[in-house]
Amino acid sequence: MLDADANTYVVARRFWPLIAFAALVSSATGLVLLLWSGINIDGAAWLLGVQLVVNGIVSLAVWFVVTDPGLRSLIPIGWSLALVVGLVAWIPAVRVTDFFALLIGFYWLVWGFSEVGGNVQRHGPLRFYRITAGGLAIAGGAAIVSAWNDPIRTLAVLAGAYLVVRGVAEAWLALHTRRLGASG
Repeated sequence: MLDADANTYVVARRFWPLIAFAALVSSATGLVLLLWSGINIDGAAWLLGVQLVVNGIVSLAVWFVVTDPGLRSLIPIGWSLALVVGLVAWIPAVRVTDFFALLIGFYWLVWGFSEVGGNVQRHGPLRFYRITAGGLAIAGGAAIVSAWNDPIRTLAVLAGAYLVVRGVAEAWLALHTRRLGASG
């Protein structure tokens, strides 16, 4: 039986192209949010909806092969929230702005706490990455929830910066695990 970190590497090696694609979508979404100076709620909602749906699908695919009981119980929270929030983001904006910002913030809080909580007692090379990513998600989610009534630009800047960092980290992880698979 594989331990949790060995299983994580097996999953990452098996799904590295999917993880790399999700990283590319996250980074691209973050850059567009940061650089689109005249962004409105419709544009931000559409972009973040795409990123969340892709993230949810990747998490769902990974869930089918993870054997660690802790991860198997936490992953459904993340992918279900990502899919729900991503799909809600595509609802035409009537008075969705406040609701959308809160959903994004709460999604990042839940995902962040599940990453940190699922990896605090683990050991291995991915522990630092996962706890750091979870901590960033908690900080970003808390900032968004606390500033939900600010202009959409606040959400775009926070989301953009977070997604660029997350995308780069996930790309590094995908390439790193691909190299481990080639050498191991």
